[in-house]
Amino acid sequence: MNTMLRSSMILAASTLVIGLAGCDGGDEIVDVTPRQVNPDQPKIDPDAMPGQDGGSGMSEQGGDASEESK
Repeated sequence: MNTMLRSSMILAASTLVIGLAGCDGGDEIVDVTPRQVNPDQPKIDPDAMPGQDGGSGMSEQGGDASEESK
């Protein structure tokens, strides 16, 4: 029982020390340039599901894999 208690206390203390060592002054500010947005690019509806435009979704894809599935 003493071994479990001692191990738990050592683990808690080491976790606290490592946690405090990881906080090395988070006051540094990094400038980030805003992302460039193309106004001509069509907007994507996040709620749209594949096949809502009348197609099945697979019929619009090209390549060898779509030819084999027919």
